[in-house]
Order: sequence, then structure tokens, then C-alpha cells
Amino acid sequence: MIQQSIESLRIWSETIRNFTKKISDRKGNVGVVAKQKPLLVLIFKILCIHVSNSMQIKDCVISTSGLAKLDDLINETKLKVIKILNILATYVFEAIQVGDKSNVAFIELMGKVLPLMLSSLLQFCKSDKIDISALLGVR
Repeated sequence: MIQQSIESLRIWSETIRNFTKKISDRKGNVGVVAKQKPLLVLIFKILCIHVSNSMQIKDCVISTSGLAKLDDLINETKLKVIKILNILATYVFEAIQVGDKSNVAFIELMGKVLPLMLSSLLQFCKSDKIDISALLGVR
């Protein structure tokens, strides 16, 4: 049941990413997505999905539950969300003009999510549960 729900989120995220990328590639108005606060909140909430167990690194958006298939599915979904955020951020910061308040929702939510993402990377790399050298192929 959980895996089916995550799979649905993954497909949904991929669809939004594809939609956003196509608009961006055609120099269309990606701002349509960036201005939809309920959609942005949902996208950001996907980053917080994880299995709560002893293997999950605290305060880390990367799923590390030890359930490989589920972790892979969750992290693949989150990767698609991060790709959406990259497309939107590129648009918002290229299109923004002095006094333009149309992208406020995106900028406000990014202000909350960016510290979480940075903290996650730090927690992941510092965790004794993860052999970062092995993951990076460094000897």
C-alpha cells in the first residue's frame, strides 16, 4: 500500500517535471507553476516523506530507512521534485524584476526548504550509518 502511494507520487512528480521542463524548453511561462502556492506546498511536502525508523537519519530528507526498494522509490520521487525546483528557480530568478510580487510564494517556500536541504546533505555526509567514501567511490 505504501509503495503504491509512493509510486503514484513518483509518477505525479515526473509528470509535473516533464510539464515544467517542456514549458521551460519552449521559453514559455513557467511562472504558471511557480505561482501556484498549493501545488508548491505539495511539492515541498514530498521532500519530507520518509519511513520513521532507527535507520532513518534524523533531519535528513534523503530516505535511509534500510528498506532498499522503498528508499529507492522515495528518493527517486524526491529527485524528480528537486528537478522541478531547479527549473522553477531558474525561471523565477531570471524573470524576477524589481517590485514583482508574482513569485513570492515560491521564494517564501524556498526560504524554508533550502535550509532543510542543506541540513540534509550535512546530516547524510556526517552520519555514521552511511559510508560516504564507498558511496562516492573514493578510497
